[in-house]
Amino acid sequence: MKRLITCTVLVLLLGTLLWADTMDPYSKKKIKPMSINEKEIPAKKTSTARNEVIWNVKAPPTSLIFSYYDYMPGSYCNTPLQIQGDYTHPNLGYLPGGSMFVSYHAQPLNSERRVFTSYISYIDEYDTYNVGAASTISAQNIREGYPGIDIDSVTQDPIIAWHVDNDNDGNWEVELAYDSWHLLGSPGYVSSVIEWLDSEDYGGVESPFADDQFAWPYLYIINDPDDSTKRRLLIFTNNNTSHCDPTPEQPGGVPSENVMLTISDFAWNDNTGGYDFDVPIYVTWPVLDDYNNESGIAEGVWGRYFNGYAVTDDGKVAMMGFLQADTLVVDNAPVL
Repeated sequence: MKRLITCTVLVLLLGTLLWADTMDPYSKKKIKPMSINEKEIPAKKTSTARNEVIWNVKAPPTSLIFSYYDYMPGSYCNTPLQIQGDYTHPNLGYLPGGSMFVSYHAQPLNSERRVFTSYISYIDEYDTYNVGAASTISAQNIREGYPGIDIDSVTQDPIIAWHVDNDNDGNWEVELAYDSWHLLGSPGYVSSVIEWLDSEDYGGVESPFADDQFAWPYLYIINDPDDSTKRRLLIFTNNNTSHCDPTPEQPGGVPSENVMLTISDFAWNDNTGGYDFDVPIYVTWPVLDDYNNESGIAEGVWGRYFNGYAVTDDGKVAMMGFLQADTLVVDNAPVL
């Protein structure tokens, strides 16, 4: 399906209200240039000429919802707008795709902050789109936020994950749900909520520290490189608990988020009318765990990674970002 590149501008009206699950921008000191003891590579001269990019904007700015909270679409590291492939798998009816799902959180009047999706349907070959209404994912009116989203390449269904404090005990859980779009080629057939991560029990797997709380899910779906009948779900989460030394400004410890990745293979089950997810595998990176308790650079020296994530089609995982630290020289900065 060949179409012009289309930009749909989505505008959310928002107020300004801060909440404790906003990632903390705090650092111990002003950022200074930091040298890393590695072999210097001479810079390569590059051309300053650039190819002109022509954008064809097909839709005017469209309001999705009025919010009394910073909308934060897609959390910090996920792409909030995901585009379906051209068709579902032939075994699923070969339904035409090409539409889009966008995930975000918002706080309507007299409501908790909730996670929403909007469906932007592809109408015809003239690149006509229809922006649907904002729809909540779960039926529970409790505080939710920071959703990650991706689309299953076989069913073209979106899977969305977010974090929430379900039992109001101050501990975060990560939940997910999916919209079974492929059943009728339209949205609204949302699954029951699945608890994916519970900070009190990570599937029987010990997290690096007993009080860890992994939140802010970043969700990626690829074809399963080991089983052609399945896809693979990868969800990265950052730790909301710091084990670094406290400061007057940060009595709970200066932030330094380590990362937990959960990996689960899954497939659609026609008999149950839903996805079957394999038992997740839990992965953390020891070097980031060490940074979380001020032992990654040297004992008692604070460092914090700011990561972005990428997943290749064959299942390789990459993290890239920058390191902020108490020292100007870091001898053991890892490449993740």
